[in-house]
Amino acid sequence: MYRLLYAGLSRLVKNRLLWIFIAGMFALGLMLSVITKPDGNIEMLYFIFSLPTGVLVGAVACMFIGTDYSDGTIRNKLIVGHSRTAVYLSNLAFSIIGSFAVAAAYLLPILTIGIARLGGFVTPVKQVLIITGIALLMTVALGSLATLAVMLTQSKAVAVVSFLVGLMALFTYSLWLHSALNQPEYIDNVILTYDEADDGSSMSTEYQENIPNPNYVSGTKREVYQFLLEFMPTGQMILITGQALVNLWQPAVYSLIIILVSTIAGVLVFRRQNIK
Repeated sequence: MYRLLYAGLSRLVKNRLLWIFIAGMFALGLMLSVITKPDGNIEMLYFIFSLPTGVLVGAVACMFIGTDYSDGTIRNKLIVGHSRTAVYLSNLAFSIIGSFAVAAAYLLPILTIGIARLGGFVTPVKQVLIITGIALLMTVALGSLATLAVMLTQSKAVAVVSFLVGLMALFTYSLWLHSALNQPEYIDNVILTYDEADDGSSMSTEYQENIPNPNYVSGTKREVYQFLLEFMPTGQMILITGQALVNLWQPAVYSLIIILVSTIAGVLVFRRQNIK
């Protein structure tokens, strides 16, 4: 297992595409740190990292593991005696390490230049660290799903397309859930009435305040929507970026469930898979 990890890390460090991702994220963090007005919010810049990192984790996994399949490296690892479980878990570890490196590249200029220009966190440091941990667990959950996709399809192109399409679909659904949950319970309404008169039409305006909003989600339906939004990694992205996490521990538990289920399922299926 040690040799497997050492060889994989060596390949990861030498991967040019990963360094392009790291350079791009560093440049993004640097640019936002410089162009944001001094009265801006450092929290807003800091927690944005969950969005691009969540997307790039799939690219890192598909890039790294897909190359193993196309080059025949997976088959060679099994031939020399590595177990399928070790191969699967090591590939998952490399995907996560690569994603964390990308996230760190973005956060480095935010935590240096950004804080120097915008000031420190308004949010308590303990809460910032907890939310950061939730974001990293969310990234691991997405990495687990991406690893499952590429290890089962054995095709880099199919895995990338499948992961990104699925991610965009879930992200769109999460945005819809978030929008539905943010509907106010009461709204104000304006009614315009046109009356025909001898000297022409006239218009009257009626204001209605605090009337029930027909689009407001309540009861069990609201609880289901909230659960789905907090359970899905894409929903957690939106909540973390918007600093709208209500329950700090539940999303972490949900991510752990996704990691365990997807990893166990992936290992069990990979053990019986016919390697091409």
